[in-house]
Amino acid sequence: GDSEECMGNVKFSISDVEKTIVDCLYLAEYRGGLTEVVKAFKTELNYQLLFEYAVKMDDLALLKRLGYLLDELRIKTEITAKLLKKVSGGFCLLDTNGPRKGVKNKKWRVIENVPLAELVKEL
Repeated sequence: GDSEECMGNVKFSISDVEKTIVDCLYLAEYRGGLTEVVKAFKTELNYQLLFEYAVKMDDLALLKRLGYLLDELRIKTEITAKLLKKVSGGFCLLDTNGPRKGVKNKKWRVIENVPLAELVKEL
């Protein structure tokens, strides 16, 4: 979700962390690199809300990326199993701004085109 804020006469929307994560995994231009998205997982999250936002986007690649990150970051949440049940079809890139090559993660059907070590080095 979004909340509307005001600063003087200017109104603007601010999304919650869960919605921001989903938006960043869906559209790369909203993020400052996948490392920044990974950092967001350090905060306290409502994982059920994160799942609901992700499913509403109706994008299989987004669900695969989210599940992959939760799994690889070893975040214990019930939504990981729910996401895995939705995985099907071809492979998607983990980072849409990265190279088109990488190791194929068969569980999540994600091409690991950015090394996990690079993503978590600042955690």
